Amino acid sequence: TSAEASILACNIALGVRSSCVASTMKRGCRAMTDSGRPHDVYRCPVCLSALWSDYGRRGVLSFLRVATLDDPGQFPPDVHIFARSKLPWVRLPENTRAFDVYYDMAKEWPAESLKRREALLGPGK
Repeated sequence: TSAEASILACNIALGVRSSCVASTMKRGCRAMTDSGRPHDVYRCPVCLSALWSDYGRRGVLSFLRVATLDDPGQFPPDVHIFARSKLPWVRLPENTRAFDVYYDMAKEWPAESLKRREALLGPGK
């Protein structure tokens, strides 16, 4: 699994096989993204930390917050997205791939990852 990062959060894309875990989590904010699709953030019911997001309410693909893992250092980001909103004091490592907004998944994701995504979402999605 690879990780992608915005300036403030690092996520791992995961296929969702069961909604039983989601039903125990508190859905936090519901926001709209630049694409016009909704963005739901699921939070721990005890401390309200953001655990994962569902972009577009697809229900089969979630983005886990890497910082919630026991060893988040095992998942350094492959790319940085939304770098246009980075604060001036945030420094990205030299030779890192950074995008002002998003990127072309067909060019950036490994073929195996694209196949898994298509298996979850359907052809062309």
